[in-house]
Amino acid sequence: MVIRVHKDYPDVALDHMYVDNAAMQLVRKPKQFDVIVTGNLFGDILSDEASQLTGSIGMLASASIGGKTGLYEPIHGSAPDIAGKNIANPMAMILSLALLFRYSLNREDLAQRIER
Repeated sequence: MVIRVHKDYPDVALDHMYVDNAAMQLVRKPKQFDVIVTGNLFGDILSDEASQLTGSIGMLASASIGGKTGLYEPIHGSAPDIAGKNIANPMAMILSLALLFRYSLNREDLAQRIER
């Protein structure tokens, strides 16, 4: 699918790599990646690794986008260990909402307002 769609976008670079190499490259040279397309298992592992580049798993939004629907959530999950302690940082959930506006609702304007 990726190769077929890529043919319509010749100005976009497409590289394939094994997941172990991708994990190493994320640490070695993270700015080489704009988008990583992978299945759920490897995506979960790589997103947790990439979150550490920002300093915390608690700050990143996640989008799992299918053909017609998307699931938007913080990559850290529900964090039941801090429930009721008034210490949760809502940033990842707020950024997940921006992803929803951008990718499922076609409201780039609202996504950008949230991200400011």
